[in-house]
Amino acid sequence: MAPRPSAWKMSCAPCPLPSGSGYVWVAGEQRVVRAIRKYVRHELKLPPERYQLVGYWTQEGEAWEAKWEALPDAVKHAIEAGWASDWDREDLRDEYDATLEKFGL
Repeated sequence: MAPRPSAWKMSCAPCPLPSGSGYVWVAGEQRVVRAIRKYVRHELKLPPERYQLVGYWTQEGEAWEAKWEALPDAVKHAIEAGWASDWDREDLRDEYDATLEKFGL
């Protein structure tokens, strides 16, 4: 069964955040973690020093790898150039995540 990046939001997003600075730490399936990152960064507007989000595994990893390998070389080179650049890492992560989503990864 494919991951449901929106399912976490139904169960977690309604939970009120405690007052104070706090910290968000999440590890899980990479597509779900991407969805959580969007929420934490763009909806909650937390600064990067207040969260660590780690996508450490991929549902249907072999299919994901096949899609990655099929990416046009220009896309892969653009991704590599971005990581090698001095762009803001959070803005770069936004672009990277958007690229993955665009190509169904």
